[in-house]
Amino acid sequence: MNISLLEPIGVPEEMIESLAEGLKKQGHVFTYYDTKTTDVEELKRRSAGQEIVMIANNPYPDEVVRSCDSLKAIAVAFTGIDHVGLAACREKKIDILNCAGY
Repeated sequence: MNISLLEPIGVPEEMIESLAEGLKKQGHVFTYYDTKTTDVEELKRRSAGQEIVMIANNPYPDEVVRSCDSLKAIAVAFTGIDHVGLAACREKKIDILNCAGY
């Protein structure tokens, strides 16, 4: 599976790399972006070909979700999901997972 962490989530990069090793050992491809962006075209570029994307609290609008042909799930490292394009997720049957009680 192609999995991308699209923005920093406030933990040391060493921890991200350590956790990514487990995914890579299972045959997944993991990409980490260490900069935030709200640019829709950049979010589309980062999300292209990904089956799972992970975000924190940056907006991830309907336009970006609709551009993702392979996307199966969005993992939100944040308590709310009101910054995610929910209508497009429903249309495309994309699961949204979040950290309730974070």
